Amino acid sequence: MKRTAFLLSVMLGVGALLTPHEAAAWGERARQSLSIMGLQVVKQDYTRAFQATDSNYERDVIKGALAGAEALSENFSMASPQAAIASIGAEIELLRSARDFGAGSYFAYRMGALGTVAAQLMLPYGIPATVEEQRLANMMDRDIDEHLESFKFVSTQRDREFIRDIQSYFERRRSFMRDDRRIIAEDYGKGSGYQKFLKEAGDAYFSRAVETMADVWHTVLRIESDPSLRPASREMLAWYFVDEIAYLAGEKRNMTAAERAYNDFSKVNPDIARAYEEIGDVYYGLGTDEGVERGVREWRVAHNIGGPDRDRVAKMLSKHFLDQGYLFFAKTKEAGADEQDYTNALRSFEQALEFDRMSEEAAKEIQVVNVAIQERNERFQTTLDFIAKGEQVRERADNMRNAEDYGNAIQTYRAALIPYEAVSEEFTDQFQLAQSAIDSIKTEVSTVISRVLTRASELIEEGDRAVEEFKFEEGISAYERVPGILAVISDEERQQSVERRNELRDLAGEKIEDAKRQKLQYEDQKRPGGAGAPAFGANRPAGAAGAQQGAAAAQ
Repeated sequence: MKRTAFLLSVMLGVGALLTPHEAAAWGERARQSLSIMGLQVVKQDYTRAFQATDSNYERDVIKGALAGAEALSENFSMASPQAAIASIGAEIELLRSARDFGAGSYFAYRMGALGTVAAQLMLPYGIPATVEEQRLANMMDRDIDEHLESFKFVSTQRDREFIRDIQSYFERRRSFMRDDRRIIAEDYGKGSGYQKFLKEAGDAYFSRAVETMADVWHTVLRIESDPSLRPASREMLAWYFVDEIAYLAGEKRNMTAAERAYNDFSKVNPDIARAYEEIGDVYYGLGTDEGVERGVREWRVAHNIGGPDRDRVAKMLSKHFLDQGYLFFAKTKEAGADEQDYTNALRSFEQALEFDRMSEEAAKEIQVVNVAIQERNERFQTTLDFIAKGEQVRERADNMRNAEDYGNAIQTYRAALIPYEAVSEEFTDQFQLAQSAIDSIKTEVSTVISRVLTRASELIEEGDRAVEEFKFEEGISAYERVPGILAVISDEERQQSVERRNELRDLAGEKIEDAKRQKLQYEDQKRPGGAGAPAFGANRPAGAAGAQQGAAAAQ
């Protein structure tokens, strides 16, 4: 597991990652109480410690105290008390140097973790070395947490001590340790446990732990330089800022502060490729589009710097672009897929191959996408051909309509719909164009049908006028032309149009029969002895006068 992934897990409270050493010495409740009391003590000298103008970082201190040594650098050793003491000294020097770049939330978090490790050294079996010591430490930890309310802080120092020699400082403060470890082991071995020596010594352990924590913090916070403490190396500071970015971006989700930390990292990093890689891991792990983009950018920097990990970074980048390629290619299967999706998929697979020249998967997908692009181009050309064909046929229909060749116009408009309706949704712009043309053609068909119905009504009216003037043959001729005009309206048209067609056709038929009867009567009456011309309309069907209005209604 990479160091940043491990640190992030600790920050997020994954207790399963704690080592046996870390699981003992001051349980969760005790660590929280120690850090809160330590804050009160150190703030007597640094009233604005762990605070900014508009921010308070004391919660970060407590969070770091709960995390303990696992929140510190990967070089921090808890293998033994002596190793822990040496690591504390190095951490003090690092945090004093980091303080000059700003004491924000991560600085507070790291200080909390450092304080907990210092406090562990003040408790017998705080850093167990054997399985038996671990078992004893676990029992002490449980008992101390259960009786924590009875613990009192009793100050033994008037002023905070600036730690110049870390080894002598802890040697002096831990002088009680050998005898106390022996007595406590005997008490627990006899079954007395907490109720004897540990109960009596608990206040002293708690107070020493608080004061040691406060001394360590004081040594970091004091502004004045001291020749006994060396500044941290650029490499150590670089890794500190890597961890700070992980905390700010991964835990706090404070991207602005993380960017400031990145700027500090850029100032000190001596081109450590692994550092850029791990920053990339942090951002990529956020899972956001911006985070992934930033992560890839940092991986690219690590790859360009080179070094022993270059091949691993290259495979990470190759896998990223493979995943991106699959995502883009999946989008090409969706309705309305854009040509850019194909381009993006191809470019992603090509980049995957650039970073891993041995990737058979990337090479195969490049071929697949190229075939898909060719097939799409063919489909696109077919779509353009459909639209061109539709426009060509529609133009012929428009000419027929203008020439009042309504029957052929309707049929040709119907034919123009066929290529337009063949256009699929794959190409959004062309599909919308085809749909617009379809709607327009249907409107034109309705307009032509309306003109046909109007013309049929006009013929009936022409016939009526002729019959009124006793021009029966002329009237009958007009009526007889109506069915032929209406024949262009098929049964597939709108119901209202079909019904009006039928009404006009029936009306024309009735008019023909009526005109024939009137003609016979007229001729009979004109013969000698006849009764005179009949009054027009005596036998006229009631619907004749509304022919024109009915045609308009059918529109």
